[in-house]
Amino acid sequence: MSRTAVVFPGQGAQSASMLDSVARLPQYSARHEVVCEALGENLEARLADGDPDYLRRNLPTSLATVLASVVAYERYVDECGPPSCLGGYSVGQWTALYAAATLDFRTLVEVVTRRAKLMDACLENQNTGMLAVIGLPLRPLEALCAEFAGRGLYLRPSTINCPGQYSLSGTLEAIEQALAELAPLHPKRLLRLPLQGAWHCDLLAPAARAFAEYLDTLTLAMPNVPMVDNVTGTWLDAAALRATLATHLHRPVLWERCVRTLLEDGCTEVVEVGPGELLTRFGFFLDRKVRFRCYRPGVP
Repeated sequence: MSRTAVVFPGQGAQSASMLDSVARLPQYSARHEVVCEALGENLEARLADGDPDYLRRNLPTSLATVLASVVAYERYVDECGPPSCLGGYSVGQWTALYAAATLDFRTLVEVVTRRAKLMDACLENQNTGMLAVIGLPLRPLEALCAEFAGRGLYLRPSTINCPGQYSLSGTLEAIEQALAELAPLHPKRLLRLPLQGAWHCDLLAPAARAFAEYLDTLTLAMPNVPMVDNVTGTWLDAAALRATLATHLHRPVLWERCVRTLLEDGCTEVVEVGPGELLTRFGFFLDRKVRFRCYRPGVP
């Protein structure tokens, strides 16, 4: 019996056209209105401006990613039925919780808004960012981070996506130094990510503590579908749901481990629902025998 996992992207796939594939669906207008209320502005109009600074901001891109993913997922279920299990990358883990009926859409928007604002406040006036490293093993990156720590430079692995594809979070000073020191190792690519801050590292520990206090005020149902967890790479522990979701802010995203957990459970298809196709591309480097694909509403 085939088993399908649906996974939701995080930030990094944002573009001026990221809502185009869902904007004509019947659920879209009401969902978009809730997001605009949270933002205090028209998200669709601001994205259409194509302002690169806006596309780097945490709050609007988080909400746009969640909006596009939720509306696409609702159409996916109508067309394909519910999945066997779920996963989400970074803020996409919150989309997965919505898909698992843990919270309603308005609460999802409130949570993602609070999450982004706490992250931004934590890193305000700090010069931080993220660096994607493609084509190098993880071990020399970990060694470089350890060496930097001895030199007073903050840099940490923040996402472990698949073999040879990782990201590092830290200060801009450390990232600039890493660019210089990694170049002689001949990676396929070194790329500063279009994100406003150093996500998924210890610099966000204060935000995680504040987020934990906020989550304690919410009523969250237990997920009704098995979910993988970015923090451990294994199945989400429903009994420790709030603690895990707070820790998620300052711990690396173990995406490779998440996908392997899905495959070990017998999933034969992993469907990425939302903007972009980054998670699908990661999958190709993990297991070529498994079908990884993107779902776009209205696209065969």
